[in-house]
Amino acid sequence: MEIDPTGFNFETLDWNAAFPELPPGVASAWDEINYSHSDEQPVHERETFDEDEESIDSSDGDKDEVISQISERMGSLQVADDGEFRYFGATSNLNLLDEAIQQNNFETDPIRSRGSKREDNARLSHHVDAALITHLISLYFAWQDPTFHVVDRKMYEEKQKLYESGTDDSTFYSETLTHSMCAFGALYETRRHPHLPTPLSEFFSAKAKLWLEVELDSPRVATIQALVIMSSYEAASTRDARGWLYSGMSMRLSLDLGLHTDMAPYVQNGQMSSEEAQIRGVTFWGSFIVDQ
Repeated sequence: MEIDPTGFNFETLDWNAAFPELPPGVASAWDEINYSHSDEQPVHERETFDEDEESIDSSDGDKDEVISQISERMGSLQVADDGEFRYFGATSNLNLLDEAIQQNNFETDPIRSRGSKREDNARLSHHVDAALITHLISLYFAWQDPTFHVVDRKMYEEKQKLYESGTDDSTFYSETLTHSMCAFGALYETRRHPHLPTPLSEFFSAKAKLWLEVELDSPRVATIQALVIMSSYEAASTRDARGWLYSGMSMRLSLDLGLHTDMAPYVQNGQMSSEEAQIRGVTFWGSFIVDQ
C-alpha cells in the first residue's frame, strides 16, 4: 500500500465522498490512474484499431503489380549471338530489344578447337577412356552432388551425347563441367591408372582450369555449374583463396546470364522449356549457397 507523505492514503480514498461535485464517471477514472510523485506525466495508452485485412491484401497486390512492372522495365533476358541468354539492365537500353543482340568476338574459333589446342600446348592431352570418365562422374553424383546439388544428371547426359556426336552445343554441357566433376570423382577413386598423371584429381583439375579460360569468353550455364564444383574442390584441397574466387565468379556469371530472374514469361512465350528454367534456378541457388 502506497502512503502519501502528507498522510493521505490515495489507494483507499473515496473520491466520490471527498469530491461530491465531480461529474459521474470522473471519480472512477481517477481510480485507474497510477499515481506517482515523480516528475513524469501519466502515460496513456493509445487506442489501436484493427485494419481491414481485405484492404491490406488488396494494397499488397497492387504493390506487387507495380514492382513487377518496374522490374520488367529495369532489365530483361536477351539472346546473344552465341545463343546464350544475357541479362541486360535498364542503363544499357538493350533490354528493350526483341531480337538477338550481335556481339563482336575477337576469336572466331569454336570453343572445342581452341580448348584442344591449349591442351596440346599444356601437355594435358592424354587419352582418357570414356569408361573412366563415366565412372568418375558416377562417383561425383554418388558422393559430392548430394552435398551441393547444382547439376541435373539427366540433362547433362543428354547434352553430352549430342555434344560428342557433334550435333549440338548446349548451354548445359561443357568440357569444363566434365573435367571438374571428374576431378572430384577422382578423390573417391581407389584404383590406379599408370597411363595418366598423378594425382589423378589434380590432372582433371588442371584440365578444368584450362578449359575454363577458354569458356569465359562465352560462358554458359554449364560454366557456372563447373565453377561451383571447382570452388568446392579447391576448398577441399585447402586452397581457400582460389575456392572463394571461383564461387564469386559463379555468382557474377549467374547474374550475367540472368539466372536470378523469373523465367515464367520466357517459358510462356516458348523461349525455353520449363525443365530448362528449373535447371537455371537450381544452378543459381546452388551458386548462391556455395558463395555464402
